[in-house]
Amino acid sequence: MWSPFEQIDPFFVIDMSTPSDIKVLGELKIPGYSTYLHPIADHLILGFGRDVKS
Repeated sequence: MWSPFEQIDPFFVIDMSTPSDIKVLGELKIPGYSTYLHPIADHLILGFGRDVKS
């Protein structure tokens, strides 16, 4: 189904180790949406999702 807006699934890495100094360490904008995200290593995440154009 056609949608008049672009769907983007944002993914943020946020450092909350110091509550008074919260920082966004990274951001990724993925077209479509993620249905499942699973960390598989300290710096690696496996994700499954759908493309909104299909």
